[in-house]
Amino acid sequence: MSFHVPRAPSSKPYAFETYFKLCTRDLIERVRSDGSAFYVFLTGIMLFPAVDQRSEGKLQDVLKELLDMGVDGIMTDYPAKVTKLLRLMKVRA
Repeated sequence: MSFHVPRAPSSKPYAFETYFKLCTRDLIERVRSDGSAFYVFLTGIMLFPAVDQRSEGKLQDVLKELLDMGVDGIMTDYPAKVTKLLRLMKVRA
């Protein structure tokens, strides 16, 4: 599996952040074409359930999908767990 090289945050005071389930390849491409970075959060917020609390297998599937779509960053309440999975996937964390 091949992933793009994450883009560093823009020098402009703008980055797009959204819940991981609202993320689409088209949305990511539009945000990135504007020179901005695209970040997703895996944590639960109000009506959005957390995915980073789930089993490592489910979380790894979500991470693979997000990386394949081209996200630049991932926000989580469980950085050690996510970092471990990213390293197992041979993604620089």
